[in-house]
Amino acid sequence: MRFRGRRSLNFICLIRLLICTICILISIFIFHIIYTIIIYNYFIQTYQFSTEPFWKDNRTIHDKILLPTISIENVNLSNATIVIAACCRNVRKNLGVFQKHIRSITAFFHDYRIYLGESDSHDETLSLLYDWQKSDADHVRVHTKGHQRWYGLSRTNRIASCRNTLLQQAREELSSFDYYLVIDVDVGACTNRIASCRNTLLQQAREELSSFDYYLVIDVDVGACTSFDVKDFLSNFIYPDSSWLAMTATQRSEYYDIWALRIESIIPYDCWQLINELTSFFIDNSYLTERLVNIHQKPIPRNISLIQVESAFGGAAIYNAKYLHKDCSYIGKYEGYWWWSSSQCEHVPFHRCIQQYAQEQKIYINPQFQIC
Repeated sequence: MRFRGRRSLNFICLIRLLICTICILISIFIFHIIYTIIIYNYFIQTYQFSTEPFWKDNRTIHDKILLPTISIENVNLSNATIVIAACCRNVRKNLGVFQKHIRSITAFFHDYRIYLGESDSHDETLSLLYDWQKSDADHVRVHTKGHQRWYGLSRTNRIASCRNTLLQQAREELSSFDYYLVIDVDVGACTNRIASCRNTLLQQAREELSSFDYYLVIDVDVGACTSFDVKDFLSNFIYPDSSWLAMTATQRSEYYDIWALRIESIIPYDCWQLINELTSFFIDNSYLTERLVNIHQKPIPRNISLIQVESAFGGAAIYNAKYLHKDCSYIGKYEGYWWWSSSQCEHVPFHRCIQQYAQEQKIYINPQFQIC
């Protein structure tokens, strides 16, 4: 009887402990909801929202307006070298048009390399990439990472790794290159995989190239757009080569890539991370999305000056390769965050790093560089 009484007492204590634990968790949950609502309302009332797109906002950085020195017709790249890097996943339908556009770009240069990073494709992407390599073995390199999803890497980290590897490979293989063009064949992969891919490309370029002039990064689905005009690409070279660190692209219909965009006085934050933090627990995010993202996505007119930024991408970016410091790489996740909220745009930390090693050179959005 005494043993049975002790069992009953222990069971009652366990039930009470369970009830207390549930009550504490519910209290924490309610407190967090109240806290989130207070922070959301405070932000709405105190934050200075933009009333017009970033490119019209007078707070946009203008240390020095960079003016063209030659016309597009007079651009001469016959002595220059370029590395083009693209991350590819399930892009079979885009590759034909994309190859055509890449050939139209490389035709202007003395020498070039094309680094194609692949992972997790389940269509004919990889075999088509190998066909491209066979048809131009002197210039095309294919690097596959297999099925990275099995390792739990997020979208940006996987692409960042891919980019870094290919840039390192290019630096090791080639003795002299001027420009580095980075292109993504698809932009729908998860952030850690994107970061992994970008890092792979970056590392491969660095391993194969001791020096090169330009490094071009471009999204393949955007780069396969039928409205692409190579003259828009050439518009990057009408400005003094010594005056810019990177030129980034835009599109005719909208400027979609707000996640990669940073302008200290206007967009100093990760827009999607901020929205997610402020609108958890069933708070509607449509108001913040409109005020922090959509307002900046209006199409940029071709006839305005270069827009100085701290970071941007827009589907393509061409880098002055001498400023691609070996310590800079793509990072696709924040440290210290839960896995479901740790993804960051991999371009932002990369741009922050390379600007530390540049002098007066800046990153710009080129309104004429419309890749789609």
